[in-house]
Amino acid sequence: MKDKLTDGFKEFSKEYTSKLKEAEKIISSMEDFSMQTINSSHTNFSIFDQKHVLYYFELPKGFGFSPNEICSVISKEKEDNKTLKLPKVNASNANGEKNRILYVGKSSGKFSTRLKQHLFNNSKSTYALHLSEWQRIFNTEKELNLNLYFVSFSDKIKEANKDVLEIIETSLHYQLKPILGRTGH
Repeated sequence: MKDKLTDGFKEFSKEYTSKLKEAEKIISSMEDFSMQTINSSHTNFSIFDQKHVLYYFELPKGFGFSPNEICSVISKEKEDNKTLKLPKVNASNANGEKNRILYVGKSSGKFSTRLKQHLFNNSKSTYALHLSEWQRIFNTEKELNLNLYFVSFSDKIKEANKDVLEIIETSLHYQLKPILGRTGH
């Protein structure tokens, strides 16, 4: 069995190294991120019709809740409400007031569909931010705006090699250390 594991590891390592090189090549030729301010009443999704998108949400200055408060409130909601699939809480990344990166993600399919999952409560069983629930969760009447940064790789990543987008997402997650969401899938 040890020989099979060793051979399997060598093959995996060779394939993964190739994907890392492809990811590095794509990153070096990518465009910069676009930015939009967005909230749960956003209606114009036509600008988000790309595929193979890497994105992150940032808390704007004056958001109203600190990263530590967000971690605490989301953790409690996850405990109390098992049907609403909220992202993993990374409390160690909150770092007081310093870290304003809320969430890092990718979308291999139509980005507008994934964005709607984050903004609205279309499907409680899909892991997403479900921003439309935040007024209730945070007990506020204030509409909560987020800065959304995104870049499409649709001209660089082929449908058959979506793993490269996941590698790029993982590297961005590692760099930005978002307060919500898991890394790698």
